[in-house]
Amino acid sequence: MCAENKFFRLNFYKVRSTLSADMSITDATKKIIGENVRRLRVQSGKNVEELAGTAGVARGYWYEVERAATNPTVEMLELIARALKVSVRDLLEDPDGDTKSKRRKAS
Repeated sequence: MCAENKFFRLNFYKVRSTLSADMSITDATKKIIGENVRRLRVQSGKNVEELAGTAGVARGYWYEVERAATNPTVEMLELIARALKVSVRDLLEDPDGDTKSKRRKAS
């Protein structure tokens, strides 16, 4: 199995294992994406207006992504990732997950 597939498999199981009884996988994934977008925006030192303009998305839409209030398409994730100068994968990774120990367990 290639490393890329292992990453997505591990991330899927991490998301699935952190779901509350009333939270769907989509909700958990949107929450992870939103947390990552907000964290990366703050780290970049830029405000939402600047990054949304760079990405070519509405400022309100950017806020919705950060609040996990919308389900961004792959195209939108690519635009946001480019504006933040990161990969789409960086937006999907669980910031609280210990990927090193999970990779060892999965092997």
